[in-house]
Amino acid sequence: MHDTNLLPHPVAQNIDRFTGRTWVLRPLLSWLASDQRIFLIKGAPGTGKSMLLAWLAGYGPTLDNPEHQQMRDTIHKAVRAVHFCVAVTGSVDPRIFVNAIARQLTDTLPGYGDALLATAAEHVAITAEVKTGDVYGTVTGVHIEHLDLHGLSGEASFNRILRTPLQQLYAYQDPGPLLILIDALDEAAAYTGKYHLPFLLSGLQDLPPQVQVLATTRPHTQIAKYLPDAYVNALDLIADAPDRDRDVRSYVHQRLAALGDPERERVANRIVQASEGIFLYAHLVVEEMIGCGDRIVQERGALPSGLGGLYASFLNREIGTDKSLWYEQYRPVLGTLAVAQGDGLTYRQLVRVLGSDVEIERTLDTCAPYLIGELPDGPFRPFHQSFVDFLVDRQANRHYWTDVVKRHRAIARHYWDRYREDWMACDDYGLRHCLLHAGLGEVWEVLAPLLEDLSFIEAQAHRLELEAILSGLSGVVARLTLPESKLDHPDFRERRECRRQAKHLLRVLDREAHNLRDWKPDLWPAYFAQQVHNRAVYEGFPAVMEAAKRRLAQSGQPHFALNWRTQHEPAALLRSLDVPQLYAMALASLPGGNGHGRVLSGGTDRVLRLW
Repeated sequence: MHDTNLLPHPVAQNIDRFTGRTWVLRPLLSWLASDQRIFLIKGAPGTGKSMLLAWLAGYGPTLDNPEHQQMRDTIHKAVRAVHFCVAVTGSVDPRIFVNAIARQLTDTLPGYGDALLATAAEHVAITAEVKTGDVYGTVTGVHIEHLDLHGLSGEASFNRILRTPLQQLYAYQDPGPLLILIDALDEAAAYTGKYHLPFLLSGLQDLPPQVQVLATTRPHTQIAKYLPDAYVNALDLIADAPDRDRDVRSYVHQRLAALGDPERERVANRIVQASEGIFLYAHLVVEEMIGCGDRIVQERGALPSGLGGLYASFLNREIGTDKSLWYEQYRPVLGTLAVAQGDGLTYRQLVRVLGSDVEIERTLDTCAPYLIGELPDGPFRPFHQSFVDFLVDRQANRHYWTDVVKRHRAIARHYWDRYREDWMACDDYGLRHCLLHAGLGEVWEVLAPLLEDLSFIEAQAHRLELEAILSGLSGVVARLTLPESKLDHPDFRERRECRRQAKHLLRVLDREAHNLRDWKPDLWPAYFAQQVHNRAVYEGFPAVMEAAKRRLAQSGQPHFALNWRTQHEPAALLRSLDVPQLYAMALASLPGGNGHGRVLSGGTDRVLRLW
């Protein structure tokens, strides 16, 4: 039984209805037999990229054609792991990707668990376990009980947990092909940390040729610049399709089985012609027509043009000629959900952000086909990125456009006004995303004091993983970055100052992370502020130091205070070298001339030091 928890909600809901796209099987098989590492399946929003990837991973219906099913089975047997990137949910973080892939590989790739334990023992706890389920067609005898990536950057996680174990595994045995499926690689490029996933994938050349990646992406993205042409193949689901309409026609015929011919053929022709090969368009029109019951056979008018036309047509029907409904009801709700992060916002959170004057419940109920989330409570977010694109694109959609800066600002102000006196009472959404909303909403009078309020950071540390705090700060730093031409412009002074504050706070928390992760507020209430203060003194960041000093004064708790610092490194330390394969603590004496000996040390941090 396949684990549908790996699939995004819309894909899991509809994968059993998947049809078509069998023409991609032959080029994929040819690529698997080549020495090219990466295959990109390109397609505009709504072309069914995510559904296709899930189907190739083994989900969904089998094929009636034996030859096609055999080709699909061959690809499926090579698949060892799958990951779906959704920018707002955080799944584009390389550490989350590494965690997800490593857990799957211990179940599906024989020997990987042992290699991981041998090369990254301090980060992983593995238990022997007989697996009774068939995940992708291969079963192993080990299972990750705990994978700790604390203290590792995205690049270090990728190298320690994936690259190094795979190099060791394939050096001593051949567990067979390893195909990793990644959906929406272009969304992974939106990650705001130092290295995103497309950049890390550019280093696959040094892995065995059996390791390959099949990824989906929108056309015309920037990810190609990170992937050398020599080991990348690609196809476009629309431009390269031998018959653009055939797959959509097959899907529509299947879904409208209740209609008899020739009526089904007539309706199908209208939908296929209007869809221009976009599966999502056909799916939405079919669902709406089925919902009309007997009226389906009476639908003879022209269908809207493209997904944008479909969304506009829906809003036109609901709003009619009363434009005040859009401005007072639909735009506040849909605009707020369009900028929501993670799993979205609950009904209660929407009421608090927007106020009780907005008819939120009615709007959610009416727009339910275009939202993810269960009524009445949620959380809710737009069902597809194309709907978000429609709502925020003023040039293409001037009638139903929403001001995203204004919506970010409303969320940030709500959390600031409600919780600034007691951040421990704040919900997890506010703690996780308030900084980003304040930055994207350009609410400098909220963002600046937030970055100087250590009670906010302490509340984050109490409720969230430290990595989530670091990722959030990284996002703020990246989003506030200015082009070189505007660096000295006076209009951006507040933006520059907030970015500098965020960068310094990020540096302090990142360098002190090894001490802050195990903080227990009930036992050591002043410890977090103490460590932040002392690290800020050490790094030379007076603003962070003063923020921590104020927090320590508020707590009234005893603490150690660093008031001055020595050199960053001992004078006796001559050189240091990272050695990932170093596993033991050791000392070696090295004789030197003129009576000056040297010592070589190796420690659990896997660093060789020459003294």
